Amino acid sequence: MALSFREESGALQFWSLIEEYLAKEAVHVQVNSREMFVLEYKVPDPTMHNLPEILREFEQIPPAEKRERICSVFLTKRDLLPKLQLLFNELENEKERNAALLSVMFELVRLVLNCSDMELLTELLGDEYCMFTFGCLECNRGR
Repeated sequence: MALSFREESGALQFWSLIEEYLAKEAVHVQVNSREMFVLEYKVPDPTMHNLPEILREFEQIPPAEKRERICSVFLTKRDLLPKLQLLFNELENEKERNAALLSVMFELVRLVLNCSDMELLTELLGDEYCMFTFGCLECNRGR
C-alpha cells in the first residue's frame, strides 16, 4: 500500500496513525518534564561498581538540560537518595580502600547541589540527609 500526501486521504491516514501512537503514549506525553526524563534514563541502583558510570552519565548531559534532568531524576526516583546514603556509609567504613569512590560520591553530590533546586536542596540539607550531604562534601580529594 502506498501512502501519498498529495491526496487528502493519504495525509489523513498518516495523521490518524500519529494520533493512534500518541494516544498509546499519552501517559508519557502528559507527565511533567521531570518525570519524562526519568522515563528516558533509568538510573540504576547505585553500587560500588556503577557509581562512576552514574556520575559519567550525569556529566554528559548537555549543559542546557543538566539542571532540569538531574533534578528530575533525584526528585522522582525517591529511593535514589536513601540508596546513595547507604552506599556512602559502606564506603566510609573503609575510607582508605574506597578513597576513589568517595571522591566520585563527592563529585555526584556537588553536581546535584550545583543544580540549586530549592526542593532538592531542602531534602539534601534536611535532617534525614544532611550528614550524608556534608559527609560527601568532606570527601573532596583535591580534584
